[in-house]
Amino acid sequence: MSGGCAPRYEMTPTPPAITEIVREMDTYRGDGLRRSLDHTFSQDASYHSVGDRVTTAGMQFKGPICRIQIADVLLTTLKNNRAVRVEDYNRSIALDGIEAARGIYDLLVESSYKYSWGRSQAPGWNGKGTSEDDLLIGKQRQGSIDLYLSQLVPSGGMFRAYGIYGYNNDYLNPSTKNPFPLDPYESFALGAGFVQPLLKGFGPYLTNAPIQMARIQEKIAAESFRNQVITQMATAVQMYWDLVFAIDNYEVQRLSLERARELRRITKVKVDTGVEAPNVVLQAEAEVSRREALLIDAQRLIADSADRLKKAMGMTEGAAEWQYNLIPVERPSFTPVSPNEEAVYAEALEMRPEYRAAQFGLDMAEIDLKVAENAKKPELNASLGYQLTGMGKDGGEALDSIQSGNYSGWNAGLTLKFPLQNRSALAIYSQKTKALAQGKESLESLKEMIRLEVRSAVRALETGQKLIAAYDANVKSEEAKLDAQVKRYNVGLATIFEVLTFQEDLATAQVSYLQSLVAYHKAIIELQRVKASFLQDFRVQFLDKPVQERAARESAGK
Repeated sequence: MSGGCAPRYEMTPTPPAITEIVREMDTYRGDGLRRSLDHTFSQDASYHSVGDRVTTAGMQFKGPICRIQIADVLLTTLKNNRAVRVEDYNRSIALDGIEAARGIYDLLVESSYKYSWGRSQAPGWNGKGTSEDDLLIGKQRQGSIDLYLSQLVPSGGMFRAYGIYGYNNDYLNPSTKNPFPLDPYESFALGAGFVQPLLKGFGPYLTNAPIQMARIQEKIAAESFRNQVITQMATAVQMYWDLVFAIDNYEVQRLSLERARELRRITKVKVDTGVEAPNVVLQAEAEVSRREALLIDAQRLIADSADRLKKAMGMTEGAAEWQYNLIPVERPSFTPVSPNEEAVYAEALEMRPEYRAAQFGLDMAEIDLKVAENAKKPELNASLGYQLTGMGKDGGEALDSIQSGNYSGWNAGLTLKFPLQNRSALAIYSQKTKALAQGKESLESLKEMIRLEVRSAVRALETGQKLIAAYDANVKSEEAKLDAQVKRYNVGLATIFEVLTFQEDLATAQVSYLQSLVAYHKAIIELQRVKASFLQDFRVQFLDKPVQERAARESAGK
C-alpha cells in the first residue's frame, strides 16, 4: 500500500494576464447588457488536482460545464457585479453635477405681462354741485410687457438688459376737460445695468467655486468607482482560488479515504488468516466512516465556494446560470517574489483610491474655507445703468422717440450691507476651519492605515513563501513516515491505530500545503489591492490620469 502522492505543483510563471483588454470601462459597460459565460461551455469536466490526478469533483450542479479562467472571472465581475454597477451610477451622477454647476452662467430670460383697469374718484368737482356725486370720476386702463436678460460674469457681477412696453389710458368724467392732453399713450424703455460686488463675492475664484467643487466631487466619485472595481474584482479572484482549494481539498480527502479503505482490506485479510484480532477491523471501519464524512463535507465546500464565486461575478441566483458547474482552468503555481515595503507604500500613497479621494476632499475643504472667509466681508456692490425711453400716442411715435436718443439717463451707485454681529458668517468660517483640520487628521490616519495594510500584505507574502517551503517539506516527511509505518505494520511491528494516525497526519499536511499555496495567491491579490495596482497588473485599463502617467513612466523606463 502506497503512502500517496504529495499535492505538489511544477514551478510555473504567474498565470497569464487577462487577454481581453478593457480599454475603456464606459465603453465596455455602457451597452447595459450582461456578460455571459456561454463561451466557456465544454464537455470536459476534468480538473488536474493533487498529484496531477484528474477529478470531476467540480460537478456539483445540474447545469452545463464552464471551464473558466481568471480572465472570465474579471470580465464577468466587471460587467455584471451589482455593487460595481451601483457605484458606476454615482460616478455618472457626479459627472452630471458638473454640468449642473455650470448652470450659474446660463443666460436667464424673464418676461411678464400685466394688465389693470380701475375706476376711482378724483379730488375735483364736475361743476354740477358739491355733493359726493359731483366728484370727478377717474378711469384708468394700463398694460405692460417686460423682457429681462440676466447674465452672471466670472467676476461675480451681474449684467442685465431689459425692454419694457407700456400702454396707458387715463381719463376723467367726459363732461369735464381732460387734464391729460396725451391720452391714451404708449411707451417704450430700453436699458442695461451692471452690478459688481467689490468685497463679498468678488472674483472668479468665488464665482466658480461651485463648478470647482462639482469637478472635485466627480473625481472623488471616479476614485470611489475605481475602489469598488478593485475590491469586487480582487474578491472574485480570491474566491476563484477558494474554489481551486475546495476541489483540491476534496481530492486530498478522497485519497485519504482510499488509504483507509485499502488498510481496512489488508486488515480483513490479516483477521481472516489469524494474524490480527477481529476487533481490529472495527477500528478500520470506524476510520473509513469518519473519512467518508470528511469527503461529504469537502463536497459541500466545493458547492459553497462555487456559489460565492458566482455571487461575486454577479450571476443571478435562481436563474439557469446559477446551475453552471465552474471548473477552474488555472492551477496554483509558486513564483517567489520579494516586495520592497517602502516602494509598495509609496505606490499605495500614489494610487490608492481612498487616499486620492481624501486628498480631493481636502481640496474641497480649502475651497469651502476660502468662500467662508470671503463671506465675512461686508456686502459692497457698485452699480451702473443706462436707459432710453420714448413715448407717443401710438407705438410708432414711441419708437421714433426712443430711436432719437434724446430721452436717456445714467445712474450709478454704491450699496453697503453688513450685519453688525456677523455671527452667521463667523460661525460658518469657524466650522470650515475645523473641517479642514479634521480632513488633514483623517488623511494622516488613512496614511497610517495604509502603512499597516502594506506591512501586513508584505508580511503575509513573505510568510506564505516560507509556509509553502515548510509544508512541502512536511508532506515529504509525512509520506516517508507513512511508508515506513505501513511496512512495519505489514510485518507486525506496528498497530493499525499507528498507521491510521500517520495517514491522517499526511492528509493534514497535504491540506496545509494546498492552503499555503492558495493563501500565497490570495496574498498576491491582497498586495495588488493594497497598492492599487490590481487593474494594471491584470491589464484592465482604467482611464484615469495617474494610471496613464504611471504606465507612461514604466514604458519610458523599458
